[in-house]
Amino acid sequence: RKQTLGLGYFINHARNDLQSWVYNASFEAIHKLGSGKNLLEWGINYRQENFDDRVLEWRYNDSAELNLSPFQGNDDSLFLNSYLNSSAILRNDQTAAYVQYKRPVFAKWNGVLNMGTRITHRSLGRHTFVSPRARLSLNPFFTKNKTRPDSLKKRMDLNFSAGYYYQPAFYREMRDLQGNLNTNLAPQKSIHILGAMNRYFKLWGRPFKYSIEAYYKHLDNLIPYSIDNVRIRYFAVNSGEGYAAGIDNRLYGEFIEGLESWFNFSLLSTQERFTYEENGQTLQTPWLRRQTDARVVSSIFFRDQLPNNPNYSMSLMLNFVSGVPYYFLEGDRFTETGNRIPGYQRVDLGFQKIIVSENKQLDKKWAKHLKNAFISLDVFNLLGNNNVVAYNIIQDFANNYYGVPNYLTGRRINLRFFVGF
Repeated sequence: RKQTLGLGYFINHARNDLQSWVYNASFEAIHKLGSGKNLLEWGINYRQENFDDRVLEWRYNDSAELNLSPFQGNDDSLFLNSYLNSSAILRNDQTAAYVQYKRPVFAKWNGVLNMGTRITHRSLGRHTFVSPRARLSLNPFFTKNKTRPDSLKKRMDLNFSAGYYYQPAFYREMRDLQGNLNTNLAPQKSIHILGAMNRYFKLWGRPFKYSIEAYYKHLDNLIPYSIDNVRIRYFAVNSGEGYAAGIDNRLYGEFIEGLESWFNFSLLSTQERFTYEENGQTLQTPWLRRQTDARVVSSIFFRDQLPNNPNYSMSLMLNFVSGVPYYFLEGDRFTETGNRIPGYQRVDLGFQKIIVSENKQLDKKWAKHLKNAFISLDVFNLLGNNNVVAYNIIQDFANNYYGVPNYLTGRRINLRFFVGF
C-alpha cells in the first residue's frame, strides 16, 4: 500500500561571483657536470594569486506548510532554512625554488638516480615548506654495448621513487561552510612510496607491454569536505590524516595486428579520520572511507577490423568503477553512514570507415589534395546505464532525509565526418 506523505517544495538561491587573477613568472637552467653524464637542474618561480569573492546563498523549504511563523497572529514573514552572505578580497604571493641532481648509477643495469628538493614560501600564513624527493630507474637487461636490445624479449624498466609532497590550499579550501576565511590554513602533505615495472615482450609475433605500479601514500593535514550535489564545500580546517594504497595493472598490445588495445585493472584503498569539536569535547572519528575510495577500477579498450578490408574497423570500450561513499548531510561527514553512489558501468561502441589515408588514395580529381578522410559512428553508453553522479537531498515532515539521484549522460549517438588537407 502506498501513501503520500506530503507535498512541498524548496528553493535554492545563489548569486555568487568569484573572480581570480593568477600571475606566474619562472626561470629554469640545466648544467652538465663532469663528462656530461651528470646533470644539475634548478629553477625559481614566483606566483601571485588574487581573489575577489562575493557569496549570497539561501535555501527555503516548504513541506506540507511546515514553514510557519513562530509568532502568534497573522505574521506572514518568510523564514529561511539557511542564509549565507559574505565577501572577501584576498592576495597571496608564493615563491618557490628547486634543485635536482641527475647521475648514472649501476652501470651494468643502466641505472639513473634523480635527487632533488623544492622549497616554497607563501605569504598567507607565512608558511615555508621543503619537499625532498628521489627516483631510481633501472634496466636489468641493459646490454654491454649500452644500447637497448632489438628484441623485445629482454626489455624491462624498473622505477622506484619516494618523496615528501605539499599541496598548498587554494582559495576555495580556505572558505568554510559559513563563508569565513582561514588564511592560516596549512598545506596538506603526503609521503609517497612507489614502485613500478614496465615489461616488454612479443606475443604472436607482435609487440606487447605489461605495466604494474604499486604505491602507498601517508596523508596528513587533510581538509574535510562535503559534496552538495556536484559542488565541493570545504570545512577549512586541518583536522585529518589518512592513507592511500593501491596497485595498477595494464596490458597493452596488438591483439589485432596494427591495432593497439589495452586492459586495465586497479585496486585501491584510501581512508581517513578526523578530529573535531562537539559540545565542548574533542572527538576523533573512526577510520572512514574517503569519498574517492573506488576499490575496483577496470576498463577494456579493444579494436578490430575486417580481415580482408582494414579500412573498416570498430572499437569497444568497457568501464567499471565500484561504488564510493556519499554523505547526504554536512553533519554526517564524521560518521560512517553507509550511503554510497552505486558502481559506474558504461559501454561505448564505435565504427569507422577510412576514405583516404597514406595507404589508401582515391582515384578522383577532387580527392588528390586530401591527406586523410574518414567517417565514424559512435554509440556512447550503449546499454543506457543510469550512472549516478550525486544526489539532491530532500526532507519530509518527520525530518527524514532522502537522496534523489542525479544521473550522468544516457545513451548518445554521434556521427562524424573528418577531412584533412
